[in-house]
Amino acid sequence: MASAGCPRGIHANDDAVTTVILRVDGGPAVGLGHLTRCVALSAALAAEGARPLFVLRADPTVEAWLAEHGVAREVLAPALAADDDARVTAAVVGREGAAAVVVDCRGGDKEYLSTLVASGPLVVSIDDLAEPVFPS
Repeated sequence: MASAGCPRGIHANDDAVTTVILRVDGGPAVGLGHLTRCVALSAALAAEGARPLFVLRADPTVEAWLAEHGVAREVLAPALAADDDARVTAAVVGREGAAAVVVDCRGGDKEYLSTLVASGPLVVSIDDLAEPVFPS
């Protein structure tokens, strides 16, 4: 049974743990704001019984920081083109059976998000610049 604080459709039930992918980047070029926000979100999701899984580009500093926070993560190659990034992320979604993907990174344009939407889960976009059109 879903609690009042968890959106319908992503709450873990008694039989299975719901995975939520957090696609986020951080590091010297973009800072840690997106990661900090997603670490807080992942803690709230975990408290509701979900299994948060970060998908992010390789950065040794960020990986160490996330390890200190006990965050499960899948690391992407640092030089992936946006379309390859979207396909790899969609593959992780499929492999993990994720119910939702939260995208909090600057590469999340309309094409990127459309690829994730087509892979099936609920797609949530966090945008602090209000620039792209969102199909999610």
